[in-house]
Amino acid sequence: MDINLDEESADSGMGPEDDIMEAEIAEVEAGQVITKAEPVMAPPMAPKPKKRSKKPLLIASIIILIIVVGLIIAIWLPRPISDITLIVDESEDGTQLRLNGIASSESATEVSGTATITITYEGTEVYKNSNWKFDRNSENIEIPFNEFVMGNGDYLVKVELQGKTDEVTYEVDFVIEDATISAFNPIIDIVTYQPEFTYRVALDTDTSSNDDQLPKSADIKINEIEHENGVDEVPSGIGSWEDITGDLLYQVELDYEESGNYTTSITVRNNHVKSTSEYYEIDVDGEFMINAAPIAKIETDDDDGEVSPGTTVHFDGRPTIDDGDNIVEYEWYFEDSRTYQYGAEVDHTFWNPNTTSGAEGWWSVKLKVTDNGHGEEGKTNEVVTLIRVVV
Repeated sequence: MDINLDEESADSGMGPEDDIMEAEIAEVEAGQVITKAEPVMAPPMAPKPKKRSKKPLLIASIIILIIVVGLIIAIWLPRPISDITLIVDESEDGTQLRLNGIASSESATEVSGTATITITYEGTEVYKNSNWKFDRNSENIEIPFNEFVMGNGDYLVKVELQGKTDEVTYEVDFVIEDATISAFNPIIDIVTYQPEFTYRVALDTDTSSNDDQLPKSADIKINEIEHENGVDEVPSGIGSWEDITGDLLYQVELDYEESGNYTTSITVRNNHVKSTSEYYEIDVDGEFMINAAPIAKIETDDDDGEVSPGTTVHFDGRPTIDDGDNIVEYEWYFEDSRTYQYGAEVDHTFWNPNTTSGAEGWWSVKLKVTDNGHGEEGKTNEVVTLIRVVV
């Protein structure tokens, strides 16, 4: 096998690698710098941060949330009240009892619940309401008097809310419990000659704490007025209810036929009293005597009032007006003779020759009449007429 070797190379004993080296050296010597390319290295990568756990933050957030919610609940969540205060007064219109309940609570929210009201009178429960709703710390309610008032006296008003209670004593003193009936000022009208009198009812609330307390709402009705002879004297229209609110005295002018003893009865109704009370309607009986003073009248047989000395004049007292023709005495006084005569009719001579009293002039004649009094002192009335003696 033939091997063709470069002669020079064979002589130098150098291989191809040695030829490359010599070429590079020659280039350096010729002023050429050959930079050997080195492999380019990528910049080192920053280490990745370690992933932090979110658990501690979550736990802290939950704890804070729990605290905030707890505070909100502690402040705003309704809690049982700590106390309740009751204030009791009369309503503005005077017809109801006004209750003001004030509930104390540590909660910032309004009180919510239902209260119970009880009212006790003389140891007996007369009113109960278990549905007084509280939607705030202060609530009002009004109770009509006629739902619990049984009579005058003290009423124990009690409220209970969420186990807390308060009570107040309220005094009632407007109930009419009795009445007194009387009659006064009987007269005979001088124009119509109709007898009349004043019928009076004095109402009694039977309270000592306030003598000026007046009935709030009451009515009265006269049932009958009867004379001792059995005649019913109740005038037309009196047998109906009449308002006596705010007054302790009821009076009415009534006509009547004759003097004498009367019996009467009335009914008083307290409109602000419970219908089951003994004082809701009270019946009162009474007795009274009426006797009007008569109206004395004189009639004569002398029309012009002038007589001659020695003239006898007839005087008549029978026209006297009396409510029952009960005149028991006619007393005459004659000024000219200064003498008295008695009787319904009398005669008098105005001049007597044996005296000086028959002189010319005006002379008075007085008639005094007295009735029988109907068991009491009789009433009197006088009238005077003048007679002129002309010589």
